[in-house]
Amino acid sequence: MTTYLETVFLVRSDVFTRAGLLDENFFFSGEIADFCKRAQGAGFSMRIQDDLVVDHQIEQQSADRRDTLYLYYNLRNRFLYISKHYPARNWSLYLLWMFRDIRMMVGALLEGKFSKARGIFWALFDGLFGNFGDRNARFE
Repeated sequence: MTTYLETVFLVRSDVFTRAGLLDENFFFSGEIADFCKRAQGAGFSMRIQDDLVVDHQIEQQSADRRDTLYLYYNLRNRFLYISKHYPARNWSLYLLWMFRDIRMMVGALLEGKFSKARGIFWALFDGLFGNFGDRNARFE
């Protein structure tokens, strides 16, 4: 078993009423940042309690898959976040993340981490072309 440090997300129900639910297009990463941005826009404030620790134990098989999937969704969903919240700066921010992703992908290839490089490639491709939601089947 592998232990990861996790985040706990606590929200009052009236925040969901005014800000809406989590956006399913994010699917696996970034939905909390998106929700917080929308809640802030609805007049709510956020607090981070950083002196608490939450442990989440998962099986090794899930941990291995999580490393690829989490990286994919984390990188891909930055494009969705940008398009939703910064449309006026869309392409300048897209270029920034494109270059960062390409640099990370080249690094993974040079290290022989081909599944990681593949995940980064698809994150970049899907992010730029607006392919959001569940894409787990691509990695099975």
